[in-house]
Amino acid sequence: MKFGSFQELRIANLLGFNPKEFGRIFAFVDYGNVQHWYEDQRRKSDGTRLKPNEIFYVDIWKLGKFLDSFVGHKRFYYGHIPSKPATLHIVALAKKCGFIKITKPVHRARHYLMPYDRIGDRVKVYKDDFGKDYILIPKCNFDVEITLDALRRLKDYDTFLLLSSDRDFEKLLLFLKRKNKKVILIGGGYISNDLRKYAHRFVHANRIKDSISSIKEIKARS
Repeated sequence: MKFGSFQELRIANLLGFNPKEFGRIFAFVDYGNVQHWYEDQRRKSDGTRLKPNEIFYVDIWKLGKFLDSFVGHKRFYYGHIPSKPATLHIVALAKKCGFIKITKPVHRARHYLMPYDRIGDRVKVYKDDFGKDYILIPKCNFDVEITLDALRRLKDYDTFLLLSSDRDFEKLLLFLKRKNKKVILIGGGYISNDLRKYAHRFVHANRIKDSISSIKEIKARS
């Protein structure tokens, strides 16, 4: 991909390496993981604190533009809940931003509560036929879909760029390295050493925070 020298230098400084050395780069965005990278952070890059009703979020428009500056193809994986329009909006927005979108419905798994579990007042608690309490936890992993797409397109890219902190991708990264593919990992929060060791380059999400995140107001919870 061609871009001006200033843009090239900016991206290289941001990532800590020159992406042009990695040939054809395909990006795979595990957005269910990515969207939580900054939600617990309370300070801006200049050190000022967010207002109580503000949070950081990964801005899909900014994320798309950031990736377009050095990748040739980008894919977006995210589960939707048909009864929640916001999740469908996220998938539609990703398509508008030039991502190849891959989605499927979110299913809910039972999680039985232990005496020491703490849950919020707004979380609905159910009882099974034996009177045991449980809650429903959303589940929608895309490790299988990302792995299959990475293998199907193996001949189309030189470098596999993964945006996720999910250690379930360890085996995939190891396999790609053995196939002489380069691996770039961008992850936020805690990233296991086993996941990081299979990447030729690792970029912590905090390094690109200003490039892919924005601030939004949230409604106060009652």
